Amino acid sequence: MLRGIDDVPLPTPAPDARAQHLQEIAGQLRAAVLRVDCLWPLAEPAEGQYSDSGYLGGVVATVEAAHTLGLKVIVTMDHVSK
Repeated sequence: MLRGIDDVPLPTPAPDARAQHLQEIAGQLRAAVLRVDCLWPLAEPAEGQYSDSGYLGGVVATVEAAHTLGLKVIVTMDHVSK
């Protein structure tokens, strides 16, 4: 049975805190799957304006760090409107 966790705020903490939290998810919780909810209003704060170094950079860093720990990652896009 695969164990997983959904952690909405994971892309937002500082890199060290994010890494520690991912270690806990993979190690102590023994999760194999991580769902990362990308919150569209944070990814695109104004129409057509994105910042790879801001929130989206945190999403990318979270996915990369999770893969390094052997976690499978599912990314969902939440709060998308139009």
